[in-house]
Amino acid sequence: MANKQNRYLGWRDVDKTREPQHYVKDLDSYRSTNPAQEMLPLTYQMLHPRPGHKILDVGCGTGDDVRALAAEVGNSGHVVGVDRSAVMDC
Repeated sequence: MANKQNRYLGWRDVDKTREPQHYVKDLDSYRSTNPAQEMLPLTYQMLHPRPGHKILDVGCGTGDDVRALAAEVGNSGHVVGVDRSAVMDC
């Protein structure tokens, strides 16, 4: 239980954990799972990004969504990602 609680608290302040890169690996691993592979296209579909749109991704993690959305909005659009964690580097 203590380990589970520490991991939860770590997500709130990744940079202060002993192994912040662990959280980056966690996100990368999750994105390769079937639920994530099914959910992400639906999420983008609901956002309905189009050329020229401006999108802000708060809590962007490693920036995978920022890059995918930037491709959708093209050069006439703009996508900005921010994350509290410097390790996430979106």
